[in-house]
Amino acid sequence: MFKQILVFILAIAPFALAAQCPDSTQADPYHHCDLPYRPVCACNKTYRNECAAQYWGGIANLGSLTDGVCQSENFDFDFVPNPISAYSSGSSDSHLHIYINEQLLPISYSVYILDMFNKVKFQWVDIATYDTNNSSGSEDRGTPVRNLTTDYFAQFENGVYVLIITVNGEQKTKKIIVQNPK
Repeated sequence: MFKQILVFILAIAPFALAAQCPDSTQADPYHHCDLPYRPVCACNKTYRNECAAQYWGGIANLGSLTDGVCQSENFDFDFVPNPISAYSSGSSDSHLHIYINEQLLPISYSVYILDMFNKVKFQWVDIATYDTNNSSGSEDRGTPVRNLTTDYFAQFENGVYVLIITVNGEQKTKKIIVQNPK
C-alpha cells in the first residue's frame, strides 16, 4: 500500500509543480500592467510586479510569488515609459529602477545608454546600499537613477537607444525608443 501511495505522489508531483509555473495559455502579453515597479519572483524568473507575473507570465498561483529579485539573479531593472518622450507623464514610475539582490549589497553598478552608432549618451556608476535599494519602504522599489528621468531625454534625438546595466559582472540590456515632438 505504501508503494502505491508513493508511486501516486511521484506521478502527480510534476503536475503540481507545473501548475505553479508559467502557463502560456493563461498569459496575455497585451494586458496593461501599469502598477509601480515592485519586482516579484515566480518559477525562478523575476517579473516587474504581480500584475506582470499573472498576465504577462501566466502565473496562476499568485500565492507562490516572493518579493524581490529571484535568488538566481543578481538584479532586475525596469524603465517606464518606453517609448519615452521628454513630455511623458510625470508619475513616480517614469524613470529607471534597478533592483539589486539584497544579499549583494552594498555593491557598485553601472548604467550606460548607447545610440545606434555605439556613442555613449549617458553614463552613471554608483554604489547601491540597502537604503537606496529599498527606497525606505515606499511603493517604489529599486535604486532609482535620479538623473535619468523623462526630462533628461529632451536632449536626445528621436531614435532607438540601448540601455545597459551591469551589476556584479552580470549585464542586462533593454531597447529604449525616444519620441520627442518636433
